[in-house]
Amino acid sequence: MQNKIIKIYLISIMSKDFIVFFEGGEGSSAIMSHLKQFTEKLDIIWFEPFDNCHFTNKLIDDDLSNIFSNIFNKNIKKNYNENIRQIYSNYTDRQLADFDKNKSVGFKMRFRDWDTIKPIIIKNNVVIFLLVRKNIVKWAISKYGSNSLQFKLIKGEIKENPKTNINIKQFEKILKRCRESIDYKYSLFKKLKMEGVEVYLIYYEDYCENKTIFLNSILRKININLDLEKVKEIATKNIHFKKVHSDDIKTFVTNYDEFYKFIADNDLLEYI
Repeated sequence: MQNKIIKIYLISIMSKDFIVFFEGGEGSSAIMSHLKQFTEKLDIIWFEPFDNCHFTNKLIDDDLSNIFSNIFNKNIKKNYNENIRQIYSNYTDRQLADFDKNKSVGFKMRFRDWDTIKPIIIKNNVVIFLLVRKNIVKWAISKYGSNSLQFKLIKGEIKENPKTNINIKQFEKILKRCRESIDYKYSLFKKLKMEGVEVYLIYYEDYCENKTIFLNSILRKININLDLEKVKEIATKNIHFKKVHSDDIKTFVTNYDEFYKFIADNDLLEYI
């Protein structure tokens, strides 16, 4: 009985592995870049290592299950990197870097294949974060046109705050999809919670407002408790990713008057 209590206690204080489920334009790359700075405690598998866009063929269920088991099952202590790499190489020429299971292991991916990975998530106490960008107007702007502006900015192909002329009809369709996506994430949160998953909603706006508090909250949810000054030191570091557009929409939307009228007519002024 005493051994069982000790085991439960050790599990309760161990750092936990995690997945951030995201969609494009929500700031996930910047968030993961900051988390990647906590190298003593975290090992982030970079970038979206299990998204289908990186593979020649879709990962079949058995292979996906084997990969996730090798990542999250703490009883698998040897050769897990080799096991994953062997499966991974059947689908892509990309190299998957080794990671250390003695740390909290995490990565981001788009939500899919839940029935396949759910048993592994629940069995191994993996924490799920659902990333939400509440400002649907600015999210829709970030998804408007090219979805790769962030990476073009990094490469120096564009400058910050690039000008854009927004086609209202096209933008309206994107806005509708963003609204539906947020509604889906809230319903997904309830579903996962009912299934016994440790799941949290996290918000891009909270990250922008105070990175120290945001990152510290995530760390504590995966049982990593650091001095707040240490978290602040890392949170204020410059990272690879920068905001593409400023917070002031009228500085980069060339047809701002037309756009503003659309926003006002649809009761969305709170978002600009």
